[in-house]
Amino acid sequence: MNFLSALRADTPPHPASQSAHPEDLLKSTQAPAATPGLWRRFRDYFFPSAKRGPVLYLLTSITLVYLLLEFAFNARLLDAVGGISSADAIEGIEIWGRCLSGFACALFFWPLVLKGKITGTSKRLLTLGAVTGVVMSVMYVGERELVDFIVRMSSPAQRYASANLMLLQQSLVTGDAHVQDLDLSVRQMNAPDGKAFLATFPILLLQINDVEKRIADQKATLVRRAVDKAYGGPVGAFNHYVDALKELKTAYDGQYLPGTRKYQAALNTIPARQAEAWADYERSLRLKGMSPDSVPLIHHDRVRREVRRKGVTVPNNWRPNDHAGFNQAIAGSVKSTADNEYQAGVRNALGEYIAPNLSAEAFMLSPPIQRRLLAGLRFPCEVTVKLGYQTPAEFDRGVYGHVVDLVTRQKLNSLSGRLEDYANGARFEHSGKDSMRALIAPPMALAFSVAGAVAHILKLTFFLLLECALALHFRNGWYKFGAIMLGIVLMMASFSTLLSSQITRQPLYQQHVHAAALNDQGGLISLWHAPLVHAIRGTIQVQPYAYPLFEWVRHAVFQDLDFGFQPDTGPAPAPSHAPEKPASCVKTS
Repeated sequence: MNFLSALRADTPPHPASQSAHPEDLLKSTQAPAATPGLWRRFRDYFFPSAKRGPVLYLLTSITLVYLLLEFAFNARLLDAVGGISSADAIEGIEIWGRCLSGFACALFFWPLVLKGKITGTSKRLLTLGAVTGVVMSVMYVGERELVDFIVRMSSPAQRYASANLMLLQQSLVTGDAHVQDLDLSVRQMNAPDGKAFLATFPILLLQINDVEKRIADQKATLVRRAVDKAYGGPVGAFNHYVDALKELKTAYDGQYLPGTRKYQAALNTIPARQAEAWADYERSLRLKGMSPDSVPLIHHDRVRREVRRKGVTVPNNWRPNDHAGFNQAIAGSVKSTADNEYQAGVRNALGEYIAPNLSAEAFMLSPPIQRRLLAGLRFPCEVTVKLGYQTPAEFDRGVYGHVVDLVTRQKLNSLSGRLEDYANGARFEHSGKDSMRALIAPPMALAFSVAGAVAHILKLTFFLLLECALALHFRNGWYKFGAIMLGIVLMMASFSTLLSSQITRQPLYQQHVHAAALNDQGGLISLWHAPLVHAIRGTIQVQPYAYPLFEWVRHAVFQDLDFGFQPDTGPAPAPSHAPEKPASCVKTS
């Protein structure tokens, strides 16, 4: 019986027939039983009675634990996506995000397994584990492939815009950029709603065609400041230089010098080994009644073979009385063995071959060491870093200023290139895709986190109010799914319309970002239009209320669990000189 049939059940009975039996007439005159009202019939159809049981309490408890974990993760994710973080740092927390999204999705299948027809505790647990594993795997791979698909399908214009927007985003975090109609301080940008805006605004700003023009006069300055801060400024770069020199001095004193001394010691044994070998050679000839000058021609080949068996590799035209040629063969054999041992030792210690017997300065200026040093400092390949810089000012004048100029020029070329340069196979394809990935991955991770949290907040509410308190439940899963979807829409709509934020009150957001996206001017989100824009607005505006609670959960409940994200506390990574990893300097041409 459907809902309309249930409503029609209130139709009054037909009048009694004149020929009806008197007893029937008597019964018909009695007061009819009370008929349930419309609300009661609505409730009974959509929310029939349910029995409370251990499955209900298990699902409620698991959902609550998941929500607490999702709250803590959302706070950490906002820290990651709302600031300047490396791709590796973001990747660590994205792994957690995919796993949590997969588990959130799997939770919706738990009632089907736990309340299904599967008998036996072990079978039910195995089925539950299998379903959870499959759903989590599908969600994990699906989220990752979705980002990869969007990056692959991005247009050259979107990649170009992404590169410029990433520069603008980082400059807003540090307070270097000043955008017309966006008057916000660094403190406001580091507030919860500011972080949410920084995580999502690049996607919205893709709708504005003149974003690059708004920062065109600042672009060179912004790029240079970004490059300078990435290196840590002259002081930070100089400190890395000093650390690199200490490592190189340790390598020179502890690995290179012992190897070259051993090599030189082996060469110094050549005269003694030559004299010893020649004396042994003469002695063997005397035992046969011959001397080097008296060996008959017919025995020359036999003498050469005997000499070679003793390790002296004389050539085929060597004569038994050729003392110089004999010494040359001894010297060549000793030097070859010493060279092989030295090369193996120095390659094992330093990664590449370096000529022996170099001074400290020559060692420093040798191409392998320069490549290693430039790679560790992340300097361009065109630069030569010398010894002797004593202060940051000297280092700045001698090499650092030139480095910043080169890298700034290279980045400006990529940010001001032609759109065709960002097409597939063009020179900026990979950098454009990297910018696109960095642009969309954080807001997508935030979107999945918010969606999972809101959906399970509603699900937990239904568990507590309907099933636990009122002993009712949805007639089927589709009704519950529809109620959750409706609840998500209503919650995000209320966040978007009833709340407010300093960010969304800015003229740039109201007159350009929000309006451009709603007016469907094309771009990355043109297929989604108003719902996505209002969802982003609601996400930004709810963060001042949600973030403090979520961060408290992460701190108090989960003991500051970092979810695989460690913020970049330093301005630039310390130089690395691991020999097993090939060195590669920064190419600027």
